[in-house]
Amino acid sequence: MTLRERLAAVLPEGEQFNVVQLQSIPAECLPLTSLQNTDKTASVETKTVNTQHFFTLSHNEKVFYALELIIYIVIDEKNGTAERIVFISKADTNGYCDAKVSIGQVTQSILDYILAIDPKYYLKRVKKMHPDLGGYSDLITPTTTTKRALQILSERCKNGQYNKSYIKEEDLFLSINCQLPIKTKIALFTRPEPQYLFPDSSKNPKKHILSGDQLLKWWLSIIDTLIVRHFSTADTKATVQIPGEDKSIIKHYFRNTSFKNWEVGNIMSNNPNDLAINKIPIYPDDPKGRFLEELQEDAPKRLEKMKILSFWVELQARQEFRLGVVVSVIGVFGSYISPYSIKNPSSEDTVIPRSLKIYNSIKHYITAEDYSTVRGASEAHRNIRDFLKLYYLPQIICIEGSSQENPHLITASPNNPNSNNPTKTTKNTIRVKPNHPEKRVPVINNLNNLLVRKKPRI
Repeated sequence: MTLRERLAAVLPEGEQFNVVQLQSIPAECLPLTSLQNTDKTASVETKTVNTQHFFTLSHNEKVFYALELIIYIVIDEKNGTAERIVFISKADTNGYCDAKVSIGQVTQSILDYILAIDPKYYLKRVKKMHPDLGGYSDLITPTTTTKRALQILSERCKNGQYNKSYIKEEDLFLSINCQLPIKTKIALFTRPEPQYLFPDSSKNPKKHILSGDQLLKWWLSIIDTLIVRHFSTADTKATVQIPGEDKSIIKHYFRNTSFKNWEVGNIMSNNPNDLAINKIPIYPDDPKGRFLEELQEDAPKRLEKMKILSFWVELQARQEFRLGVVVSVIGVFGSYISPYSIKNPSSEDTVIPRSLKIYNSIKHYITAEDYSTVRGASEAHRNIRDFLKLYYLPQIICIEGSSQENPHLITASPNNPNSNNPTKTTKNTIRVKPNHPEKRVPVINNLNNLLVRKKPRI
């Protein structure tokens, strides 16, 4: 199934939506555990390729949903292993959708689509991290003087090569042939925030903002469904870690899961004596990676000896994990057994800018708007629509929903008397904020591993 077919199946019948999928060019990058590599080059035996995906969904010409993912393909020829890592970076809504949409089902469908892409697709044309340009004497670089650059351009114009690529394709890109069976990892970090991708969208009273506890349950239900649908139950490991929380409390989150082998822990290492620097991956905007990078800068000798167990103990004392909210790390590692039904994503569904700079510029049309009012959502839709129409053949994809299910975005709760159905709830549903947030009793993390509840203010 294509992306548009998957989304149409979960979007409400009769409603028109627009979807945009941006994808960066697959590129070589540093290993995810690269702090020990002082020369900042990947080892000969290991290659790491990353590709970014960014999805947006619009309704009535207003952007209301965005999801950011990074796909890593790690090939370790020395150990004979290969991994695909799906890092879920951010997902956000802004409350400006005029139709009732199950954001959980939309997110689920996009992740189904991503997992169905053959990992070898990302290895066909990979941008080199260190291209060999020694044979190009007339190459314009950041260090080239203005006078010399003009001379080079003049010579190219005389030779009729002004509008042609001056560097050969094979010197910029490589093709990686991977015959190894590829295991799949899913990694994400959950932390409640007023907004992730839509600045100031929390000022919209219609936006659904989840607490840390609700956010963990929401993501857990989505990841749990992915495991049941697509992973082998025989060798799949699924974990949740809440730094500073007691194991018995964390296990309560597994009560409603369909996959029965959820564990308290992490997928990075089974041995508490492993060195953290060798096992903890560094993802963008990830507190685990930030902690390692700070140790590398401030206390490199201590970092070289830090064990995994000590790492988690020290991590729980950091500010991100002491703000009185549930903050978690979710991981999955196993065999993806569903067929790779997408060998090459459709060019009609995917916009692939020619550089990462242009990719970020297009994404900036979405993430740089002011969403405190509906005007920001409308401006974002128009800007990205006009840009794609001007520079790319793929237009914004139009989808008509075909789902007849009622997503029940507003569900019943004691603090929500406006709910239409006080008994029915739906899995993967975002709940609205209670009408009286000051009476809520949030669960907080305590460094003494005790569950503490704040007294409600009267």
